[in-house]
Amino acid sequence: MISLAKQPARIAGGHRGRIDYTAFVFSSGNAAFTKRPVYSGWLMGEGTGGNGHAARDAVNPLEEESGPGAALEWPAHFPDKCPPTDALDLNHNVFLLVATDPPTGADTQCAIDRRSFKQKPACLRASISCRLTASDAEELRRAIPRLRSFLISSAALEPRHGKIKQTGDDPAHYSMWLRASVLPSAHTLFRVSS
Repeated sequence: MISLAKQPARIAGGHRGRIDYTAFVFSSGNAAFTKRPVYSGWLMGEGTGGNGHAARDAVNPLEEESGPGAALEWPAHFPDKCPPTDALDLNHNVFLLVATDPPTGADTQCAIDRRSFKQKPACLRASISCRLTASDAEELRRAIPRLRSFLISSAALEPRHGKIKQTGDDPAHYSMWLRASVLPSAHTLFRVSS
């Protein structure tokens, strides 16, 4: 049984989130319970990689845990059935336009974090847009004026990192969904190549 109590909760580094809840998870058959933070706001602070997620400390109160301290496979801000079932395991070099060298957590924020593309489906907004070739990343950088000062970075990603799917009208546009264990430090996987 799970009960939620609305209260501010501390995240790594002692910073406070916008809104948070604490879940009291009761085991059946005894009075023991565990108290853990439930992700519900855009949490910023040390330990979140600067990308607004505290995925390692979050629990989904609607999912059963498999044991004490069980981690979620996908970040708590992902909607149900996200990533989509037709997304493929990452097994690619992935190219990402970044604002800084080295990349920071801001470079791996999704549209939900940036509060943009609000008309798009939530699962797409939870993904990170990327390209599969350096030439496709360069073409994107040239085509969009606000991206012209961005740098091209790349990372060799594997199934343990997450899933990927071609999305949108542009055949070179891919959406990637990174696992909860990867997302907080995803920016450290990318290296600027030009």
